[in-house]
Amino acid sequence: MNKLTLLLGLTFLLFIQSCAKNEKLSSKKPQFVFEDNKMLFLADAYGEKVLNEFSREDFDEKIVYSKVFVKDETVLLKQGNSLCKSLINKDGCYLYKKDGKWGFKNIKDKVIIPAKFDRAFNFSEGLAAVKLNDKWFFIDKTGKISDKSFDDANSFKGNFAFVKKDEKSFLIDKDYKILKDLKYDYNPLSFQNFSNDYTIIEKLTKPSILIDKTGKVIIDESRLYSKIYPVQSGLFRFMKNIHGENLFGFINQEGKETILPQYEIATNFYEEIASVKTKEGWTIINKNGKTVFPLKDYQFLQILNAKTLIATLSDGAYKVINLSGDEKNIFKNSKIKILHDPDLIVVRNADSKLKFFDDDGKQIIDDSFDNMKMLKNGCFLLQNNQKWGYADIKNKIYIKPIYDSLTDFEEETAVAVTKNKKLIISTENKVLKDISRYKRVYRIADLPFCR
Repeated sequence: MNKLTLLLGLTFLLFIQSCAKNEKLSSKKPQFVFEDNKMLFLADAYGEKVLNEFSREDFDEKIVYSKVFVKDETVLLKQGNSLCKSLINKDGCYLYKKDGKWGFKNIKDKVIIPAKFDRAFNFSEGLAAVKLNDKWFFIDKTGKISDKSFDDANSFKGNFAFVKKDEKSFLIDKDYKILKDLKYDYNPLSFQNFSNDYTIIEKLTKPSILIDKTGKVIIDESRLYSKIYPVQSGLFRFMKNIHGENLFGFINQEGKETILPQYEIATNFYEEIASVKTKEGWTIINKNGKTVFPLKDYQFLQILNAKTLIATLSDGAYKVINLSGDEKNIFKNSKIKILHDPDLIVVRNADSKLKFFDDDGKQIIDDSFDNMKMLKNGCFLLQNNQKWGYADIKNKIYIKPIYDSLTDFEEETAVAVTKNKKLIISTENKVLKDISRYKRVYRIADLPFCR
């Protein structure tokens, strides 16, 4: 073999390896959809392809949904001529409409239950409420219709569902047996799911009801609670009208009143304490109802954390104090917002500028801002002079506002636009990839949910 043949062979081998490398798709989670000349492809957080390109023309068919991509818990779909997203239905059945009737398909667009229902709810706990010939039934994933019918019904929430029959309201279990006969005319909109463990049923002028996920009634109508609030730190706050006055108290998760209704105003417990107002003034109580802060004639008293309180004074100023009442800072002619995880005080001064302070009342970021967008876990998009930056308070990351637009960071990358350039940047504000050649860049997390 001569040198020329060997050289050509090596060149061809390198070419093949290069092509293979270029065609290799990322195995990471998709973060973006890039569009270029009517072609789209999904890319990971660093702009590397996750799937091969697909045509924009695939979106021109006049159907309700067309599956584009499925991974983890997210489904990327098209609705009309636009992109949207949906969460994967654990029951594997999705509503579709045909000729004015409703049915169910799977994620591959295959009909599971033909469209024959006048109305239908999504599957929940393996069952779906459907309306047929003016009656409501429940169906399983095979399409089998329940023997029992109702005048009204709603989706299962845990192990129970709300139904109405013969002008009476009931809670039923999955065998359609009555768990509770509701004394008042509640409706499905009365249900408030504040967690997977509890459901609160309430209606204006009617007593509130508290039910756990097994269907056990913890608080029934006989308690005459006007309102029950979400559980926090193991306790439910409730309001009850006593002799014409609305008073607040607390119950535990078994329904026992641990703190009797006696307060004009009460906040939820946070870090083992709650702020309450009596006729004498504001104070702080623990879970035993014991006062742990001297009574004060404040306009309002908020809890930032176990060691820091925010008091609203009669002149409208805000004072940052500890549980002993010692002053840490005071904000005059300002508006404040309290945030948790991490604990922050966001102050908008008289000049309309925003500043961030910690629980000692000390400013965290030296700069001030015109506007902010709260993201998650102490992260913010920050605007100043029409430019956008980013802050992650918990991890002490700050990017000054220098971009025309900026997305949230996912897997430590974001898309930034500046001087007509589209860039993928890191949390260290380093440019990882220039994606300016793409006509449009969609961040999957920012896509709307499908209607």
